[in-house]
Amino acid sequence: MAAQQPNFIVLSQHLIGASAKLALIPNVPFIAIQPQLNQILNQLGSIQQQLNNIQAGQDLLPMRLRNTAGSVNAPLQYPANVVVPPQAPGTKQELMALTAGNCQIVAQALNLPALPHNANIAQRRQQIMDHLGCGITA
Repeated sequence: MAAQQPNFIVLSQHLIGASAKLALIPNVPFIAIQPQLNQILNQLGSIQQQLNNIQAGQDLLPMRLRNTAGSVNAPLQYPANVVVPPQAPGTKQELMALTAGNCQIVAQALNLPALPHNANIAQRRQQIMDHLGCGITA
């Protein structure tokens, strides 16, 4: 059975009709839509950032679940992409005794947002506990 061949006459008639309809669309200057386009691009950037944040949280979930389930003397698990500094606590119990200076070193290694300069030691420890998923309060 031979393959059906396109009918170029019918195709050209449809293209002529389509081009006639296209000519009826008003020519909107590019400048008129630029603000809307910029707004859409900004919103897309914001959505992309939110998706990245969700993905980052999902990537930490197995570590957090393991740390939550562990006892206070169980070894803490850190994110795979983090170079753990020597000051980092090995257990939840060690984390609860971490000094303010060492909290800052560990928080920086974990790429956590900076706390206010006047944040107390409990807040600094809690930030690390929450990020690691320790499931306890400082």
